[in-house]
Amino acid sequence: MPTDSAPRRRPETDRRAALSVRFKAVRAQTEAIAERLSAEDQQVQSMPDVSPTKWHLAHVTWFFETFVLKPHATGYAEFHPDYNYLFNSYYEAVGPRHARPDRGLLTRPPLDDVMAYRAHVDTAMEALLDDAGDDAFSELEDLIELGLHHEQQHQELALMDIKHVFSCNPMSPAYRRKEPAGVRDTHKLDWFEIAGGAYRIGSDDDGSKARPMTCWSATSRSHRAPSPTANSWSSSRTAATGRPGSGMPMAGRW
Repeated sequence: MPTDSAPRRRPETDRRAALSVRFKAVRAQTEAIAERLSAEDQQVQSMPDVSPTKWHLAHVTWFFETFVLKPHATGYAEFHPDYNYLFNSYYEAVGPRHARPDRGLLTRPPLDDVMAYRAHVDTAMEALLDDAGDDAFSELEDLIELGLHHEQQHQELALMDIKHVFSCNPMSPAYRRKEPAGVRDTHKLDWFEIAGGAYRIGSDDDGSKARPMTCWSATSRSHRAPSPTANSWSSSRTAATGRPGSGMPMAGRW
């Protein structure tokens, strides 16, 4: 029998700590992407399908304020009453929003205010992660994870958008200097066998609960997807192909 008298950490506690670390890392990565840019760089909208970096910074923050903090953080103080209109994107159920092609006209709020908005929401989110009871955390865990995936999506969009912005500048600015390629070691790649057959994929979340859907629309309506081979294989390197027990369909060598 174990002699250590220290209590074992509950799974909820482990997940809470991991999510807190992940939240801080994702939020910091967004700011690291923007750090290379001037305030003027972050203001430009070079075409209707491009959003200014400043807008990306605010919009991903708006997600956490709107869907996590306002409904679930007791006593949370909204940062600014106009931000729900300015930084909503396409969530029609939340209310009206500023037109997408005109996001580059938002010289106000200035970048400093947007960064203060991010800090305000981060402080409230970290307090919520620390203080929420186990039942409340279990209810919020998937929603916060969705918000982090949403922010990572906008990290990619911000990089794509600033490339187009710079492509319109006759000075041909670069986002960063090209670095010499380096050779790096990686972990050993292995294969594991997955039995062929039908796997259930997708989500049954229809958005009827008092929160946004915790899946993307393309994955809603769960269904069975057949695997075309009797013996299917998947690389353990790529998370997108799933893993044993993940419920994701896998066939062939990915």
